[in-house]
Amino acid sequence: MVNIIKCDKIDLDNITIEKPEKVNKFFYSKINYSNEPLYIQTHKMINIKDMENFDCKDPYIELDLNGTKMYDILSNIDDKILNTTFENWETWMNREIPLEVLDKMYIKLTKEFKVEDTPKIKIKLPISKSKLLTKVFDNKKIDCEIGELKSGFNIICIINIKGIKYNEKTFYCDAYATQIKIFKEDPVNYEITEECLIESDYDENDVIDQQELVELLKKDKINMLIQQKNEEHRLIEQINMRIENINMEIEEIKNQN
Repeated sequence: MVNIIKCDKIDLDNITIEKPEKVNKFFYSKINYSNEPLYIQTHKMINIKDMENFDCKDPYIELDLNGTKMYDILSNIDDKILNTTFENWETWMNREIPLEVLDKMYIKLTKEFKVEDTPKIKIKLPISKSKLLTKVFDNKKIDCEIGELKSGFNIICIINIKGIKYNEKTFYCDAYATQIKIFKEDPVNYEITEECLIESDYDENDVIDQQELVELLKKDKINMLIQQKNEEHRLIEQINMRIENINMEIEEIKNQN
């Protein structure tokens, strides 16, 4: 059973980051929460990107966080990731790095905003073979298409904070929305945004189908293992080629007069 943590209940001390593994050209560190994958259930947030013409080549939703605590919650997770990575960088990578350099490298979940603006966030949507993996349904728990998500609708997401991915120049938090619940009958009037959000909340009935999350987690694990297998095959091919070249050179030396 996948454990979903409501955003208000997150204890940063329970977040751990595993030792990174090489995956293709990047290093990847899994993020866990009490030794399990970290799935967060958000507050209601305002969708500001109309998804009617959803394109798998640009898979993300954009949300207005004004009037919620989500910005602070995600910002705290960013700080936890940055500080934990800094503390372990020398052990993981066999070299030191200044915190300010690491901070510049880190592409955060949250972005700074001006006082006159409202905090916003972009959340990736997982795609496989040009197919959206995120499960979408409405407030009556009826399955629907991502194209039904209009600008101004309130939504609740399950976000998988999956891990961190980095190379020598940059690193970022690998996170995406595994499921989205759309409140079609609860569009936001932007003239009274703050009032509507202050009065909004979520309840136990907003928890999203856990079996779907289990299946997504299996797919994620399988995909990562396949990537690792392909990388190992590639390395084996390179080694076999080098061995063949060495054997040829040995034969040439033997045949010299």
